[in-house]
Amino acid sequence: MASERHCHIWREWTLNSAPGLQALLQRAKRNVVVVALANKLARIAWAVMSKRHPYEAVTASEG
Repeated sequence: MASERHCHIWREWTLNSAPGLQALLQRAKRNVVVVALANKLARIAWAVMSKRHPYEAVTASEG
């Protein structure tokens, strides 16, 4: 089933992701975190497309 596969991918990805995301998952429900990440990605995509610049990530230590 597709949803089971996506759950497996989600678990794998979160295990290897940033500590900040893991901390957020402990404080908030998983679906809230998923929507927040989708919103962040949508804002990044919109900014990249509207400004016609390549995306340059800024880490927490830089910004």
